[in-house]
Amino acid sequence: MMANEPDKAGGGEMSERDNSPPPSPPHVVLVKPLEWREDWGGSLDDIPGWRAFTPFGHVSVSIAGHRDPQGRRYLKHADIPADLIHQLQWTAEVAYRGRILSALLTEEGQTNAE
Repeated sequence: MMANEPDKAGGGEMSERDNSPPPSPPHVVLVKPLEWREDWGGSLDDIPGWRAFTPFGHVSVSIAGHRDPQGRRYLKHADIPADLIHQLQWTAEVAYRGRILSALLTEEGQTNAE
């Protein structure tokens, strides 16, 4: 269509600016959630860690060094509160997602983190 030709849909005239491609819609980027698996490093009484495998290696969390409210080390898997496990996994997931998103560029050439 040439400038100042009638717009077939609306019957009005189009300007030179109307010939440019429409702006791209904002892109939504989602990072695939990590899939956690228990990672036992020794005997059944050892405290396990959790690992999530990614195309870039693995992300892991461990209960080692964490203590119960009385200050004692967790000695058995059954003693570990589920909310502590979920908190550690969530923290690792947020950090992983941040690293992935910070490596992406917007159409303007800025990183996602800017």
